[in-house]
Amino acid sequence: LQALSKAKQLIISEETLLVYAPIAHRLGISMLKNKLEDYSFFYLLNDKYKEILDYKKTFQSRLEVELHTFMKSLQLTLDKAGYDESKVLIHKRIKHNYSVHLKTQRKGIGMEEVLDLLAVRILVDKPLDCYTVLGLLHLNYKFIPFRFKDYIAVPKENGYQTIHTTVFYNTAIFEVQIRTREMHK
Repeated sequence: LQALSKAKQLIISEETLLVYAPIAHRLGISMLKNKLEDYSFFYLLNDKYKEILDYKKTFQSRLEVELHTFMKSLQLTLDKAGYDESKVLIHKRIKHNYSVHLKTQRKGIGMEEVLDLLAVRILVDKPLDCYTVLGLLHLNYKFIPFRFKDYIAVPKENGYQTIHTTVFYNTAIFEVQIRTREMHK
């Protein structure tokens, strides 16, 4: 898009947001969806994009340290309960820029108020393990009750199954998603 005129950049970016990113999402290719959204966001709302990017750059090292520290604590908690690294897989992420923008717009909040800026996903073998891990999380970390969703017991219409919860650790808030490897696929 860099080599194109501003008008073409805007047209292609808008088309990408409205057509191609949703197709990637529907196909379950979230990494591609996120990239398409962020690229489009860069061209469509560059000032907002830069504002979010600057915020993340300013706090990047702190965010990375908080994620790393939480991951270590979480792994230790799971290890003690018999869920060593061979039984669970933990992924971490910092929310991507367009998603932060959507949340701030939808809820009318600032970036510092986005509760799921930092997140981890825990993959286990069986559905029962999802609930065991949830219990371990809620026993070991302070959780936010109104931020709990059980999409395993009540799947979304498209078949999506995962447990979502939000917990505090030290001074940070983390969204945690718990699902089986099969649900993840």
